[in-house]
Amino acid sequence: ETWYRQAGTPELVCDLAYDAKSQTAELTVEQVLPPTPGEARKRALHIPLRMGLLSSNGQDLPLTLANGDGVEDGVLHVTRRSQKFKFKNVPSRPVPSYLRGFSAPVRLTTELSDRDLAFLMANDGDLFARWQASTDYATRILVQLTRARDPKSHLARVDAYARALQASLQNDELSHSYRAELLRLPSESDIAREIANNVDPARIHDARKLVLKEVGRIAGATLEALYESCASKAPFSPEQDDAGRRALRNSALSVLVARGTKSDKARLVAHFDHANSMTDQAHALYLLAAASGPQRTAALDAFYKQWSDDHLVVDTWFAAQAAAPTASTLATVRKLVKHEKFTFRTPNKVRAVIGTFALQNPAQFNRPDGGGYRFVAQQVMALDRINPQVAARLLNAFRSWRTMEPGRRAKAQAALEELAQSKSLSRDVYEIASKMVD
Repeated sequence: ETWYRQAGTPELVCDLAYDAKSQTAELTVEQVLPPTPGEARKRALHIPLRMGLLSSNGQDLPLTLANGDGVEDGVLHVTRRSQKFKFKNVPSRPVPSYLRGFSAPVRLTTELSDRDLAFLMANDGDLFARWQASTDYATRILVQLTRARDPKSHLARVDAYARALQASLQNDELSHSYRAELLRLPSESDIAREIANNVDPARIHDARKLVLKEVGRIAGATLEALYESCASKAPFSPEQDDAGRRALRNSALSVLVARGTKSDKARLVAHFDHANSMTDQAHALYLLAAASGPQRTAALDAFYKQWSDDHLVVDTWFAAQAAAPTASTLATVRKLVKHEKFTFRTPNKVRAVIGTFALQNPAQFNRPDGGGYRFVAQQVMALDRINPQVAARLLNAFRSWRTMEPGRRAKAQAALEELAQSKSLSRDVYEIASKMVD
């Protein structure tokens, strides 16, 4: 019941110490329960922690506690703020696999090294924990690159991650859809939440771009092979296997485009020109919209000409341009809100243009000149007269403004204060805007 009464997401801090002499491994688990309004101190929760210990050959070791009890279904019951579990009959240093099957909705902090995470990426039999290892590895690298004065001085670490990822991509025992997920790096918003304060979205974007480029360089041959092997001339099918192949092919294409060779650019154009499904065509359109040059213009023109009579697909055309992480995107979305197919009276059109720019394009919404903040605040004000509920939801884009570095923070605050002081605001918009600046 405590789970339902206490606010906030708990954190588990796990640390495993191995004693070779006694062949035991002792796990220390601590619950971190951050205070929330009205709850300065919280009660410990009952957290089911499913885990495994992997031997050096990647096999799961039997889990036997020091008192001789087995561990049913690999689940440890964490019920105190600090708790220890001692395992016996552990012949060599194991690599722990935590939170298998996402056994509890918690944040996890561990002692695992880069080498341990790479080992789990290659060997963990639990697919959630395997994915989590890949995500954690990428996250810590992206955070380091974002904070580094010279990100390129850390390329050796990036390359080690890329090789670990490549090994997983070459594992045909993993499904196409699963490998597609492994190729999706943590988003820029994910990394901003991890950094938590003095966030510079442009540096996060550049760090992510660098990692994708290195993965493309190191795993290029593997990605090219996957792209070709996942191609199909068969009619479109929504079946799981076919959807998985499309997902992996498109994920591979994204990383190859980030590599940025001439052949990669030509592959992208061909992918768009010969797409036999909306999934493939739209994916290529997003990538081309983020590029520059005549190919971008040609693709956007061709897509609009083909689908201009389908208002749902036109939303994709709008969104692809609003999501482009380029300096010209703000000018583009200013034009899009004046486009003949755009109207404030259709919420999907608002979401496709303004919502995509504000919520899915952090580098450009959080421009250092404050232009993104001012634009969205102005659109909220205009939309408020027509649809206050949708206008209020757009303000979610400003939720993290206090975590930005000082320059952006000041400009976001100014945009919010100007909005909150506007006359004739709806109650929905006024309450959210005013609370954000209180």
